[in-house]
Amino acid sequence: MAGNPRNRMDTLSGCIRRWGLAALLLFGCTPPPAPRMDEARASVHQLFTIPQSERTRAWGEASVSADGETYECGIEVRAVADSFAADFYGPLGIRFGTIRASTSSGRGSLRFRDDTNQFDLSQPVSIPPFGSNESLTYGELLQVLWGRVPSEYEDLADKPADSIISNHGAITLLWKTDSMKFHVIVENHPVAIAGVDALFTDYGTGGARLGMSSFKDGRARKIEIRQGDGNYFSITYSRVKRY
Repeated sequence: MAGNPRNRMDTLSGCIRRWGLAALLLFGCTPPPAPRMDEARASVHQLFTIPQSERTRAWGEASVSADGETYECGIEVRAVADSFAADFYGPLGIRFGTIRASTSSGRGSLRFRDDTNQFDLSQPVSIPPFGSNESLTYGELLQVLWGRVPSEYEDLADKPADSIISNHGAITLLWKTDSMKFHVIVENHPVAIAGVDALFTDYGTGGARLGMSSFKDGRARKIEIRQGDGNYFSITYSRVKRY
C-alpha cells in the first residue's frame, strides 16, 4: 500500500535540509586557496634582501647537545657589517662558549667548553654541536646564528622550484641539488615565509639538517641544526634589537 503523500514530502524535505547542511559544512570548512605564485616567489627573495650593514643585537635561549652531553644556556649575538660575536651563558651567568669572526679578514674563532678552534669563513664546520662535515661552512653558520638563510642559497632559489606542494592554504617550494633538498614554506594569510628547511643528503650518515622558522623582517627567531649522529644545536630568540 502506497505511503501517505504528506509523509513522503516531509521525508524529502528532511533529506534536502540534511544534505544542504552537509554541503554548507563541507564548503564552509574548505581551506583558503594557496598564495599566488608571484607573491610566494617574492616572499622567498625577501629572505636575501636584508641590508648587510644592519646592526643587530639579539638575546635568547639555546640548547646544545654534543657527544651525549646537553647544555641549556642563554645566548647573546651582536652583529654588524664586518664582525660577528656570540656568547653562551650557563645557568649562573657563567660564559662557557664564544664565537668571534671578522668578514673583512675572513677569519674567526670558536670556543666551546675547553676547546678553542680558529677557522676560515670558507672552511667546513668541524665542531660537533654546530656541524662536523661539509654541510655548512663557518661563514654560513654565522649567517644562520644571525637568523639569516645563507646567502649562498639565493642562486638556487632564483631557479624554478623542482616541485610545488599545496597544503591547507600554504605551499611548499622544493629545490634539489646533489647535496641538499631546500624547502621553503609560504603561508597564505598574510602571504609570508612560515619556515625554511634544508636537508643535506648525507644526513643519515652524520650530515646535517637545518630548520628555521618564526620569521620576522626576514630573520628567523627559531633555529635548529641537527646532526645525523645525534648532536644538535637550537636557538629561540626572545628579543631582537636593530640600530
